[in-house]
Amino acid sequence: PRSTLLASSAASDVYKRQVGDHPPVAPVFFGFRIMVGMGFLMLGVAWFGAYRLYRRGTLPVWFFRVCVGMTFSGWVATLAGWYVTEIGRQPWLVSGVLKTADAVGPVAAPMVATTLAAYLTTYAVLLIAYVTTLFYLAKQAAIAAQDEGALAPQDRGGLRMAVSGIAGHQVDSEGLK
Repeated sequence: PRSTLLASSAASDVYKRQVGDHPPVAPVFFGFRIMVGMGFLMLGVAWFGAYRLYRRGTLPVWFFRVCVGMTFSGWVATLAGWYVTEIGRQPWLVSGVLKTADAVGPVAAPMVATTLAAYLTTYAVLLIAYVTTLFYLAKQAAIAAQDEGALAPQDRGGLRMAVSGIAGHQVDSEGLK
């Protein structure tokens, strides 16, 4: 028996495809670059932070602003990768075997819209509960830290963080105390 891997070439597979049997190039091209670029950007920020902490023991205030700006970078990279995967395989569900149009089920559009609305509502409620809890806990921690006097300015000008209730320790820019 002859191997199908050795018996076919990528070039012959391309020429066998008909017009419309390939995905749109631009979204896949740019989606891949966004995904990889965001990954390298996240690595760069993390490596810089680790190096700066190792060398100087403190992080500059602007670095925390960069970290806030990077909040959704993982989500952007994941979304771009998902676009590459989903758009890159169109019009096929199973390459060369099953097209997307052939696999569509008999579900009516209003049913799909209702299900989508239910999912979106559920996730919106969960997001609101999460953010509300997060703000409540942050406010309680700030009140506790203020009562302990942990929010006093630091001599070196670094950012001082006070986290109360972690095994009775406080964390600041110099580490655990």
